[in-house]
Amino acid sequence: MPLSTAENRTFLNRRTIVSEGYQCDNGYLQVEAELIDTRGSESTNPWRGTVEPGDPVHRMSLRITLDPALIIRDIEASTDNAPFPACRDVAPNLKALIGLQITRGFKRNARARIGGPLGCTHLLAALEVIAATAMQTAAAAVGGDRSRKFFAPLSGTDPSRPPLIDSCKGYAADGPVVERYWPVHFRPRS
Repeated sequence: MPLSTAENRTFLNRRTIVSEGYQCDNGYLQVEAELIDTRGSESTNPWRGTVEPGDPVHRMSLRITLDPALIIRDIEASTDNAPFPACRDVAPNLKALIGLQITRGFKRNARARIGGPLGCTHLLAALEVIAATAMQTAAAAVGGDRSRKFFAPLSGTDPSRPPLIDSCKGYAADGPVVERYWPVHFRPRS
């Protein structure tokens, strides 16, 4: 169902994040994202000068390499457009994410390592999209029903309880998907 008809309005900003996942010949996965912010009007600052409408205010790319357990083995970032020169200095700091597993708590753990003045809010936004894409990429790599077994060890405290349960309405513990695929974890409403 589409959104309702919008009011009369003026375009100000567009953020686009495109993320893609790949299977490497060596068994690793790579996930890339590109974040682009554009404005509907001219913007100016003392470091960058004038940015014309439609030209990128931010254009940043990020690639992570993951082993089969979704542990980050390498990371690369590029800042092609940003408002300040210091924005380009962040890329090497992202190496602090190497060794971190994409599992429950990933976003919090990533922010602890590269948040604040060590990082970039835009690259963190791209990283959050990459994490979601990594899960979808891993599911596609193992294929079909086997993906549920793949994700089971990523659940945290109870390795038998898949992390997808209660992650959204579709995977609600009291819903038909959990009842069908993980009946031992199905919790009907009382």
